[in-house]
Amino acid sequence: MIELLGTKMIFERTIKMKYIYNDEHVVSYSDMDCNLKFSAISALTIVQDMMTSYYKHIGSDNLTIREKNNALWVLTRTKLKFYKELSWKDKISGTTYTTKVKPIRMEMETNFVDENDEMVFLASQELCPIDMSTRRTKKINDVEFPNDMECIEAEYEGESLNLHVNFDESNKVYEHKVMFADLDLSGHTNNVSYVKYLFN
Repeated sequence: MIELLGTKMIFERTIKMKYIYNDEHVVSYSDMDCNLKFSAISALTIVQDMMTSYYKHIGSDNLTIREKNNALWVLTRTKLKFYKELSWKDKISGTTYTTKVKPIRMEMETNFVDENDEMVFLASQELCPIDMSTRRTKKINDVEFPNDMECIEAEYEGESLNLHVNFDESNKVYEHKVMFADLDLSGHTNNVSYVKYLFN
């Protein structure tokens, strides 16, 4: 049984779900920005680490589906919601779980609470598997993925906003050449790299 209480998620100890991943993190100096504030870049990095560990936990990580299904998971959407600020050396606990599975995409959340069980920040993400050869979307049934996946009601409520702006040369701010360290296993520029570009 899972009960959602505002910004708190309480798991009844008597029932253990298979497809939940938990981990802890101590906010390090490198997680802070130049004003010693917890960085959104670090938040997304921690979420990405949790997400990839979750996929390893359920047996559907990119190394596995690349070898068995010639496929990779790619992120199509990420939303972050912050509830309170974090300080250097704060301890947070994270939980990752699936909220919805559709034929070609799945939705998941990762939430982090502090030592008082108060929500600190929450990430809502959408992913789909793509074929490595064609770069086309694959059905989730065609890749290694639990057929008994448990879904938890989403905590995040809010629509994604699409930016409808036409940019031209007058909007140009700076140039960045995509380098080797910007790439990830899929051969794409990593999502955290994109966030770094935006902050710059």
